[in-house]
Amino acid sequence: MNSRSKSKLRPWLLGSVALLVMMQLLVLKPALLEDVRTVKLTAEAVTGLPATAVTLAPAVPRNQIPEYTIESFRFASSHRGKPQWQIRAQKAFMYNRSQLVHTRGVVAQLYDGEGRITEVQADEGQYLLKNRDLELFGNVKARFPDGFETQSAYLRYLPAEESVRIPPQYEVTGFGSERDGTKTTFASHGMSFDLGHDEVRLLQSVRFEIEQPAPNPRKTRIESDQCRVDRRHQLAEFTMSPGRPLADRFVKIRQTNLFARSRTADLRYGQPGVDASGTKLEFLTLRNDVFVRERSTDQSSLRYATGGRADFAARSNTFTLREFPQVYQDRDTITGDVIRILRDQDTVEVENSNAFSEGKKPRE
Repeated sequence: MNSRSKSKLRPWLLGSVALLVMMQLLVLKPALLEDVRTVKLTAEAVTGLPATAVTLAPAVPRNQIPEYTIESFRFASSHRGKPQWQIRAQKAFMYNRSQLVHTRGVVAQLYDGEGRITEVQADEGQYLLKNRDLELFGNVKARFPDGFETQSAYLRYLPAEESVRIPPQYEVTGFGSERDGTKTTFASHGMSFDLGHDEVRLLQSVRFEIEQPAPNPRKTRIESDQCRVDRRHQLAEFTMSPGRPLADRFVKIRQTNLFARSRTADLRYGQPGVDASGTKLEFLTLRNDVFVRERSTDQSSLRYATGGRADFAARSNTFTLREFPQVYQDRDTITGDVIRILRDQDTVEVENSNAFSEGKKPRE
């Protein structure tokens, strides 16, 4: 090889070695902001994600390099001196042009007006600086101040309204244990939680279960279109969508050996109280077009009941029917002003009975 060819080869070898050294430094060490702009690294080199990778946060820019990548990220948001939320994340990526912070491995603390904390864990989060709302994605687990917990694929916190929102396209499940040992669970499509008033709204396809402790253990399942839960007063109100056909517009209640339905239902899972008319509020109240079907414990007999209102007392295991009540058992029909079904004794008590005759089973 002549001296001229050697002189041409030497610069090429030096350039190759320099390029290899630079590549090793960039791969083995975190890139500084100046490095990113100079060598035009790909988004995969900075974030660990290829440009085509799936991310749950829809606002994350594609094929754009974040200006900052931060390990063990912490950030807090406040308004007029009051904390709104703060987050901790394993890693955060900041996009200045989009005014976006994208986080992975997130733990967030949400504050209501009284300073109570709701803690939320999620796989990812995104925070748009312009609207101050926080969105969380993937395996979202929230624990509210009273111990109530929910799980979903998405959650949005609106600090200005002190509310948590989960749209109807996302299924959400929840569970909690009350002070008296009662356990409540639910599943629905969509939820809103007003933190300031401890009010939960389940938006679609609600399935709500309550399990009572000893000495009278019992599980009750309620299905409806919507439900409003007042956590402070431990009251759940079940309703149906007005867009449903009238024949399908019923809240459904199930217990062992019992099925009931009505247009609306109220469930009180705390201490009983009194409504505006002075009537004692029992464990479960069914209103309008009430229908009850029950089998005896030994499955030997079947009883039906109808009326405008039915109150179920959990402690005494009693159904009280009002507003033109009727009870059908075997071939007999019982009517009166008030009919009380004592389920443990398998007996029926009637106030001001005005009929006792052979009748027909009501339509289910």
